[in-house]
Amino acid sequence: MDEHAEMVLEGIFCETCGDFLAADPAGFPDKCDDCFEEEMREAVEANEWPDGMPYGEWSRYKYMYSFPEFRE
Repeated sequence: MDEHAEMVLEGIFCETCGDFLAADPAGFPDKCDDCFEEEMREAVEANEWPDGMPYGEWSRYKYMYSFPEFRE
């Protein structure tokens, strides 16, 4: 495994786009805010509850991203 892949797995870089996240990583793969928002929009449009997300949090994101005029 190359060095960049290890940094993605540690949470230094976004697992989706590769943007820098933190010099002091959490120790697990993570997404930047833009990639996370895009994933939530796609999940709401497809009405697919993301794995590992609590129902209350999913309900909040589903409500928030269901109204495009309030997103921006």
